[in-house]
Amino acid sequence: MNERFPGIWVEAEPNGQITITLVNSDGSSDSFPPVTPAEDLLAAISIDYTDYRRNIQRLYDEHPLFEPKLDIPVAEFEDLAGEAMLLSSAIEKIDPIGFFDLGFHLTRCLMAEDDGSASFLLYAGQAYLKALEYPILTQICLNNIFEIAFDMMERATQQERFEKVCRTYPEIAPLLDPSRLGSSDGSKSYYANSLYGLRLLELALYFQQDQQRIARCEHCWGYFIPKTKKKTLYCDRIFDGKSCKELGPNLMRHRKPKNDDALRIYKQLRDRMYARMTRFEDAPPDRRQKLIRFGTVQYGEWSAMASEARLKYAHKEITAEEFLQRIDTMHDLTSYKIKECKLVPEHSKWQQCVADNIAFDPERAFPETMMFLDLEKGNPQWESYTSEQLQKKAAVVVEGENLNIIVGSKPLKSKKDKEKKELILKALLEILKEKYEIEEEDFLSAELEAVPAGPARDFGIDRSMIMGYGQDDRICAFTSLTAQLQAEDPKYTAVCLLTDKEEIGSMGATGMQSRYFENVVAEVMNLTGQYSELALRRCLQNSHMLSSDVSAAFDPNYANAFEKKNIAYLGHGMVFNKYTGSRGKSGSNDACAEYIGALRKVMDDASVNWQTAELGKVDQGGGGTIAYITAKYGMDVIDSGVALLNMHSPWEVSSKADIYEAYRGYKAFQKAEWN
Repeated sequence: MNERFPGIWVEAEPNGQITITLVNSDGSSDSFPPVTPAEDLLAAISIDYTDYRRNIQRLYDEHPLFEPKLDIPVAEFEDLAGEAMLLSSAIEKIDPIGFFDLGFHLTRCLMAEDDGSASFLLYAGQAYLKALEYPILTQICLNNIFEIAFDMMERATQQERFEKVCRTYPEIAPLLDPSRLGSSDGSKSYYANSLYGLRLLELALYFQQDQQRIARCEHCWGYFIPKTKKKTLYCDRIFDGKSCKELGPNLMRHRKPKNDDALRIYKQLRDRMYARMTRFEDAPPDRRQKLIRFGTVQYGEWSAMASEARLKYAHKEITAEEFLQRIDTMHDLTSYKIKECKLVPEHSKWQQCVADNIAFDPERAFPETMMFLDLEKGNPQWESYTSEQLQKKAAVVVEGENLNIIVGSKPLKSKKDKEKKELILKALLEILKEKYEIEEEDFLSAELEAVPAGPARDFGIDRSMIMGYGQDDRICAFTSLTAQLQAEDPKYTAVCLLTDKEEIGSMGATGMQSRYFENVVAEVMNLTGQYSELALRRCLQNSHMLSSDVSAAFDPNYANAFEKKNIAYLGHGMVFNKYTGSRGKSGSNDACAEYIGALRKVMDDASVNWQTAELGKVDQGGGGTIAYITAKYGMDVIDSGVALLNMHSPWEVSSKADIYEAYRGYKAFQKAEWN
């Protein structure tokens, strides 16, 4: 054999048989026993991928890589890649050629370059599973070609079968054309670049000869190779001790497919299911969620179920209505009575919705209990409500543009109703003028805040807690400023820095992103005659800082969002967060171990009760503070503060003991001596 490059090679002999050889990357090869193209094609459509398909679907449905999240850990992608490699080996026994072809597809996935996008790992993971589906997709395509070429085509010529396939699938016509293979005299070698390419090559070789033909049994609907050139309607498969040749003629005498409306509807429904499958499989990953989830696994299961139902119908075990009811799994038929449903309707309910909205998602638009019939209407019709009408995610329960505040309703006295709206505004402006000396034009430059109108109050039967709005971050500002004002001769210059706009990224002239703190330090150094740019940098670098901000307290109502051994609890003292951020430590400061060790001694020497925590589970919780901003100066910084329940709600809850310990901790920090 001449030296061949890696891939699938086919040696065609003058006797009509072919030998398939798999050439590996290292030059070694494996050959299969000689068969005819028809025999190998029949073997290919008979491979049972059921368990393999379900395992792929399991990865789609259950693997953490595909769970909604802002960031995807590399470990999850590597785990999926490992499972994909193991799963591919599962079909080596049932489909060795498919297993060989999978190696090339998975290698290409492995060599894909990271484009730097946030979704690269997600798309790469989907590409792995897509590669695993290649053998299944190849079989589905082959089955559909068989449907066209061999169903009801028993007495057709090879040319007629070939022409029918080409009319139906013009995109593959050139690959099936026997004329491209040249003469059938002598041995010839062909190369197939994939499993799908091999099956198309075998079909071309099949259409080139006329010694064997593939037919479809009109009893079991399975494909077979007739033993003679005579018209053969039934195969030799055995059912209940009898062959199709024995059972078929009696059954089909009463129920011929060409004259059976139920079978005609079945064929049309099968075409629709196949179209759904191809539409879903061919869609880009980010568009699949907007389509009916009907991929290769679902199509394979439906096809197997429908074939079984058809056989029972042929044996008169079920009626035509029961047959249609079993195969109509997606409610495409208007009725199961043959006279009322002679054909599958062109536009079912869901298709009408799809026509109206290209992004229509029927899985969400048709919840099981959300069909509504208003009998008070004339000519009442069933109505379906979309997910947008029925539900809103928490992030949009109250949308930003709907955050409207009611500030009054009492108008000035007037006899003209049409002026009532303006009179309410005038009444409000009079109150603002009288109480606050605010004119209407002042709103152009005003910065307004609307907060709950109640003061902070004792909370709990034991009055051990405080309930109030805005404790994030008033309790940390209160404890920090109180400790600063009560500081007695600190060894180093002590500063309590109160910054603005932390919730929007600390931007603006009063946010920590500005340089006002750096400028203040420079001014102080200048007044003492010590200023220089280098001295300023050294001063900032040698500083120590506690970034005072609240931490999330454990909430038993949402226990799954917390790591119980690494979360703050009410009443356990001041909290230190070594790191904050989201998706682990992303976007956060990460305090160094030496600084934390020194802080432990400071707090323990002052008998301060303290605890350490993170802001919820990795990939579930998270948050940000200003610590990372000051850490840019090279100073030691750690987040510290008070544990808080109901953070960012109108009424937040804190522990009085924790507030007191935070105050004591800040005082101890100011007295500390740093080496």
